[in-house]
Amino acid sequence: MSKTILKSILISLFTLTLLFSFTACEKQGKMEEMGEKADEMMEDAGDKMEDLSDEIKKKANEAKESISD
Repeated sequence: MSKTILKSILISLFTLTLLFSFTACEKQGKMEEMGEKADEMMEDAGDKMEDLSDEIKKKANEAKESISD
C-alpha cells in the first residue's frame, strides 16, 4: 500500500471518530454507549493500520536487502 492510501485511510478513520464522538456527546444512554464502541473500533482499526504499515516497511526493507546481496 502506498503512503497516500494509508494517509487517506487514517484521515477517514480520524474523521469518523470525530463524527461519532460529537454524536455520542449530545445524547446519553444507548447513543453514548454506541459512540464509545465506535471510538474503540476506530482506535483498533488505526492500530491495525499502523501494524500493517510497519509490516509493509519491514518486507520492503527485506526485499531491498535481498536484491543488494
